Amino acid sequence: MLVYRTGPITSAFFAEFADVLERVATNVDPLYIVGDLNIRLDRTDDAWSRQLTDLWASYGLACRVSAPTHDRGGLLDVVVSRDELPTPRVDIIDMGLSDHQLLCWSDCHLSIPPRSFAL
Repeated sequence: MLVYRTGPITSAFFAEFADVLERVATNVDPLYIVGDLNIRLDRTDDAWSRQLTDLWASYGLACRVSAPTHDRGGLLDVVVSRDELPTPRVDIIDMGLSDHQLLCWSDCHLSIPPRSFAL
């Protein structure tokens, strides 16, 4: 799932995001939430940051980025995955094209090959 949130932070964003998580968290595997949320997750005392991380935690999800992702500092861009999975190494790369950095990581999820059934 890719998320890009614009405009001011509102409680409606969290209600809508919770609705989306309710639909995908139990049906999608692997689940990665990636994108620019424009919520400063490095500010642990910020109410919006706490609300977002608490929402993820309630679905067994955790942010896998822990360093600044913006050229003026701040953790604004995320890679979120299930907290029971091994934590992927997320590389933060300045491509020089944006004020946001490129996030790269490897998926450690094993795919199960499709089964064929005789009729």
